[in-house]
Amino acid sequence: MGENLVSYDEVLQSSNKNELIIDVREPKELEETGHIPGSINIPLGQLEDVIKNLSDEEFCTKFGRNKPKKEEPVTVHCKLGGRSAKAYALMKNLDYSSVKNYSGGWADWEKKSNHNE
Repeated sequence: MGENLVSYDEVLQSSNKNELIIDVREPKELEETGHIPGSINIPLGQLEDVIKNLSDEEFCTKFGRNKPKKEEPVTVHCKLGGRSAKAYALMKNLDYSSVKNYSGGWADWEKKSNHNE
């Protein structure tokens, strides 16, 4: 596969370090479940357009975060890993060298973060 898969603990560290985490689920799903702290929501169907076409300024205005540089770490996730695998491949195709896939996704995060409280 060659995907750079990451675990709950690694995503927690990324969140704490303020590294970019992109949730590729639909906004309605986030309303129902919540989101990983510090993550931004770019639905999978919009990801390529946003990454390719938004200027740094537009990205920052829309998401409150700096647009990631190609070498900066970016983690993508969805609910169970299917969409994030597609997002991972898309980001790789756009030359993002440090993209990671949290394949456990929201389901894994919710289970483990609730367990740790």
